[in-house]
Amino acid sequence: MFQITLRHSLLIHVLALAWWITPCLAQPENPVYVNDSPQAWLLFQQARDQRKDNVGESARLYQKLLDEYGLKLIPTSTLDDTHFASVRSRVLRELTDYPELLKRYRLIQTTAAQRMLEARQLEHTAQSYSLTEPGLEAILQLGQRHLESGAFQLAKHWLDEAIKHADLDERRAIHAWHMIGMATWYLQQPKEFEEILERLGSYQDGSTLHDHLVWLRREGPGPVQQQGRTSLDPSEAYDLGELISEDIWSVPLEHSLMNRRYPINPENPTQGRDVRKDKSEKAILNTATPTIAGEVVYINEGHTIHALDRFTGRSIWATPFTDQNDDRLKEINTENTMDLNIVSVQDGALVTLTGHLLPRERSNNGHVLCLDAASGEKRWHKDVSFIDEADEFERLFPHGQPLIAENSVYILARKTRKQQLTATYVIALDLHDGSLRWIRHISTSGAIRGTARPFSTIAYDRGSLFVATTLGSIARLEAHDGEIRWLNRYPVPLNPGASSLHKPWEFD
Repeated sequence: MFQITLRHSLLIHVLALAWWITPCLAQPENPVYVNDSPQAWLLFQQARDQRKDNVGESARLYQKLLDEYGLKLIPTSTLDDTHFASVRSRVLRELTDYPELLKRYRLIQTTAAQRMLEARQLEHTAQSYSLTEPGLEAILQLGQRHLESGAFQLAKHWLDEAIKHADLDERRAIHAWHMIGMATWYLQQPKEFEEILERLGSYQDGSTLHDHLVWLRREGPGPVQQQGRTSLDPSEAYDLGELISEDIWSVPLEHSLMNRRYPINPENPTQGRDVRKDKSEKAILNTATPTIAGEVVYINEGHTIHALDRFTGRSIWATPFTDQNDDRLKEINTENTMDLNIVSVQDGALVTLTGHLLPRERSNNGHVLCLDAASGEKRWHKDVSFIDEADEFERLFPHGQPLIAENSVYILARKTRKQQLTATYVIALDLHDGSLRWIRHISTSGAIRGTARPFSTIAYDRGSLFVATTLGSIARLEAHDGEIRWLNRYPVPLNPGASSLHKPWEFD
């Protein structure tokens, strides 16, 4: 019977990171590189300088920043080089804080925004021209699109921006609040729903859409919108007072990493028994952890994914993806394996990583794999080592916990260069076909020797991704496009320590 239960949170990981970086304070400085742009920072300051005497030039420079550097990072202050925000968020705040500047900006840029809207470039219009009237129309259309596809958090992201817009008239306000009300209802946020219902009722022409929300409430709550279930999620609380401590069922994982590294000799079963027992108790090679979703237990052995009946242990299906006899693992010290091959399940889809995580690569050229959770049939797989034509993304390898949320899959990836520089990235894939939605660099730092660097962690909450890296940064990203809303940079040690001191479950 599987008895391991892991409960992690972003806070725990952050505290662990704080413990890990403490010794670095007495070490030589180790630069941490993030996705900032000195050129954007210079343009931003020039735009500020022109704000008083040349409003038109200031507006032009701010638009140039939105068009060319919107997702890059710049410091939040001239006195602070550790806290960053996206160019887009800083520019929009500058424009909205100065009415005269905003008025001139809208006068200059509305025509270009209208052309882009007519070309159906909704995302670009909403991102680069959001403060114009065509930008508002693009935002509303994106909100409606996400609402109709069931991505309610994404819908709220755009609609929350719409209701603050200067061009929002009563007609569009009624429709915006109605869509927000529907999103909050399906997200099961009753308090916020009641507030929206009251606000919608205050509009003279909003009675029809107000009545629709009242009808929704009368019909009862819709299906619960859940994030993908993994072994790292808290389980339900049970009364264990009368629990009998005995196995209900047990299924051997004959081709697990432990059994491949220390196989049992059929002619002499006791041979090596003490070594296997010692390694098992130390959990050094325990890299298969169960995810329970409904009545099914899912397990990834690295090469084969299993689905077992929760109550009997009976095999429902087993899908092999790579050869279990991984020749490269025989040449590598497999006691350096560094994650738990976590399985994430949601809405009939199963996502996991194949192979085993090693200090600087994933064995068998590990892929992101998506299966049908009911049948085990493969839907798609993605090799992230060449996910984009840019040389920057060559030789990426995935690690940690895959996250499923709002029709997307979020993956952490890493790359190590010969110069001992190690970089962390976040990748967003489409849940339905595995296509790349976006990829974002988080941070890079170095080490003085080639020991393994501890890995990073990721969490999803209400439309945002939170990433805690061991490479000098903690950040919040917008899940829909990867915009880094804020990033804090901190020092890291040049000597990260020996990886042999860590267990796989300490990295996830």
